[in-house]
Amino acid sequence: MRRVKMTNMKKLIALLSLALFIFSAESSQARPPEEAEFKAAAILGDEIAEWYSRIEPRPASVAIFSVHSNMPLEQDYSDVLETEILKGMSSRGIPHVSSCSECRSPRITVEDQRVVITKGAPDQETLKKIGRKYPVEAFITVDVYRTKLNVLAQAVIYSNPTGQVINANHFTIPALNFSDNSVQFLGLFGLGMDLSKSSDGSTAAVLTAVNLLLLEDVGFGKGGLDIGMVMGGPSTLIYIDPTLAFYGRFGLSGVTYSFDLGAGYGFSGSAKGIVGRVGYDLFLGSSAVIGVEAAYLLPMGTAPTDAMKGYAGFHVGFSLGR
Repeated sequence: MRRVKMTNMKKLIALLSLALFIFSAESSQARPPEEAEFKAAAILGDEIAEWYSRIEPRPASVAIFSVHSNMPLEQDYSDVLETEILKGMSSRGIPHVSSCSECRSPRITVEDQRVVITKGAPDQETLKKIGRKYPVEAFITVDVYRTKLNVLAQAVIYSNPTGQVINANHFTIPALNFSDNSVQFLGLFGLGMDLSKSSDGSTAAVLTAVNLLLLEDVGFGKGGLDIGMVMGGPSTLIYIDPTLAFYGRFGLSGVTYSFDLGAGYGFSGSAKGIVGRVGYDLFLGSSAVIGVEAAYLLPMGTAPTDAMKGYAGFHVGFSLGR
């Protein structure tokens, strides 16, 4: 009888070692989060907290059961996102929010002399078992995924102790990386008016403007390059502007904005000089952009009468990255 027990124990240890090795091998293939993913975690934590704050009826108390990062993200990214979720809920005055440390530990069970290790989203029985130890009304689980352009998250709120789903939501945060840096690419297309006067004192017709911006995170905002063109007047204004963008958010909403300042070189017909541009953009959803802008050419020397000196108008476009 003792030999049988010893044999089973050896099998259990061997299977447990193999399972832990597999988990370690999978973890070794993951990579640390990059700048774009850290910024995405801050936005994602804020949006999950905002979503939870708007649930009706909202549970009076909640514990974060698990935040699971899938390949290629390391599991350390889960801790970063969990901290941002707790921060977002605290900033909204949501009371009784906690983190369930026991919930995120791997759960080991033996089924027919097989070791089964599970982690992340729980089944209903696991929720009921752990829920009896935590006096909260609800648990929240989050699964995080990474694509080339976005960080995606699936969040589910479960009732405690029944394990029934109260609510679920999907989140998409743009996160574009170039050379391990958080970057943003914008394509803007707009209509506006020529601010300069023609030789007879009248203003020009409606003009078309195109701007392509590539901006990289610089700590206090983003910096990069803007290539722009204004067409439809007596001459075309073309410019290349180094640009700084300062970002913000409207209160607790999901709408963010940026204020852009740029100055560089441009030309319109035979006129050449410094071109300054200012823009104000609103980011709606994951990729839509609307805003207003103005650009002005300060020519070097005397400018010809057909040169386009100033432009102001509105634009729409798309954004890759945030």
